[in-house]
Amino acid sequence: MYSEGRSFLDVLNTPSYVSLVEGKPGSGKTTIALAACAQKGSCTYISYSEPEASIIKKMKLVDPDFKGKLSVVSIMTGNPANVFSTISDALSKGEIVTVDSLDAMFYGINGEQEIRPFLQLIYGTAKVKQGSLVLISEGLNPASNQVRFVADALISVDYEDILGGKARRVSIVKDRDFYIENPYSYFTMGKRLAILRPLDRQNLQYPSKVELLPRPPEAMPEYELNVTINVVTEVKRTVDFSIYSLYKLWVAADLLLRGYPVNYVISPFESVDSVTKTLEKMTGGSIKRLNVLKFDPHGLEKDVRSYVKMASDSYLSVGARAFVIVDLLSYEDLAVRNPAIYEQFLKEVTEIDSKNGISALLFGYEGFESIRIEKKYAASIREMDFRNGTLFWRSITPQGSLYALEFKLNEGKVDFIRVV
Repeated sequence: MYSEGRSFLDVLNTPSYVSLVEGKPGSGKTTIALAACAQKGSCTYISYSEPEASIIKKMKLVDPDFKGKLSVVSIMTGNPANVFSTISDALSKGEIVTVDSLDAMFYGINGEQEIRPFLQLIYGTAKVKQGSLVLISEGLNPASNQVRFVADALISVDYEDILGGKARRVSIVKDRDFYIENPYSYFTMGKRLAILRPLDRQNLQYPSKVELLPRPPEAMPEYELNVTINVVTEVKRTVDFSIYSLYKLWVAADLLLRGYPVNYVISPFESVDSVTKTLEKMTGGSIKRLNVLKFDPHGLEKDVRSYVKMASDSYLSVGARAFVIVDLLSYEDLAVRNPAIYEQFLKEVTEIDSKNGISALLFGYEGFESIRIEKKYAASIREMDFRNGTLFWRSITPQGSLYALEFKLNEGKVDFIRVV
């Protein structure tokens, strides 16, 4: 049975826990602390740097519908004794209390002999209360090292480089009383906070009657422009074949539901019958303009020109302005054995497809010879990567934003979430 385990919000809201949230300025520490507050519904936020209006504005970004209690206490001095009673009272009420930041609270106090007694007092107080204490730090004060050692939980917020873009990542480094099942998760801050849910690979299944893909602007030319286009999607080796196949099938289902003719060239690991039945299920039976094909490398090697004409005629048999979706696994053996023949085939099929109004969407794993050759003739290049349960997508040529794909299989939906 798949389990997501405890999320970082669950960790921060654990009763009687003291959690340290670390990260560089601007990484999103305040945001995830406010997200924990929104989940709890009642919190006290002690801010040394931002005024109350700024914290409330950020809470509206985190949860525009928040109706709970958010008490913001603005502190101008670094004397930690000034906030102890506030912390203790809020913890007694079962609230989540955030101190932003630990560095500011201990500003000007650098000696361990001065810091340790107060930390022991505040930690001891939190452990006998029903609330939870969240301490935010940028690691500028020695107090952080001491808190890191005694804290029940340690949460790190940073950026991860993915497909040339940056994604905000939360890492559960320490969770004293619980096993850490999934230490990493991602979040993004567009019009509102979005915490990305990991894809359950163990129970991956093809949904019935999917909805249209809400493609980002970078993925719309093949729909909006009355021109033919070759699009290559290079898939990183981190992406399981099951996820890769699900996305390809969803693209095909999306095109069929939009009324386009679709030719689907399967990989050596798929069968025509199985793919046809899956797309029939995903589209609710809308497969009248579907043509599922298996590539024949021997026929191609005998006579490239004849094979290209036969393939093009087959593509057009389901209608004009057709799409062909190709799994380059089907071409890879030929591309490796006889790259010259493969490139000749590619040149001729691109030329005839352009004349016949056929657009090609080609998918293959990085490092494949077929991918290397296909890129020469592609109008657009995209990439996909899978990190810690999340599938990422980006247009490389032309360059676009980084997106995370959130699959809602029970609802038949996929959301493209811009990562900012």
